[in-house]
Amino acid sequence: MNFYNNTHPYYCGIDLHAKSLYVCIIDQEGEIYLHKEIPAAPDRLQKILDPYIGNIVVGVECMHDGNFPLAYVYPRHMRATRDLLRCRMKIVRHGANLKAHVGNTTSQYNLPPNKVNLKNANARKQLKSTFPDPVVQHNIDLDLKFRSSK
Repeated sequence: MNFYNNTHPYYCGIDLHAKSLYVCIIDQEGEIYLHKEIPAAPDRLQKILDPYIGNIVVGVECMHDGNFPLAYVYPRHMRATRDLLRCRMKIVRHGANLKAHVGNTTSQYNLPPNKVNLKNANARKQLKSTFPDPVVQHNIDLDLKFRSSK
């Protein structure tokens, strides 16, 4: 994963609330140029940021999982779909974590990387049998049971 690592003359942090924003602007040395609460109105924020445009990076407090959230209110008729997609994302991430754990365990025991499709029941049995230690087999079996139960 690539991370943004450029430096800028100014940095702005914003703490979002329903009716107000807490805005803080600092320079590269950490000196505070502005620290105040303003009404949650785009024009007020724009007026504060205008002198710094082109030389400032803005970050928002309500980050989730390291990503900036999208400011979008789902229409009422789409909210059930949104909730279903959120649930699916959790399940997919969980499955990916379990699959990664199987891969890491294989690596820790200096075994060749497995190329099996974990959706296939026979492949899961084959993978489990590649570990000679019964405790490790049990650990992999748990991972595979959790993965196949989703």
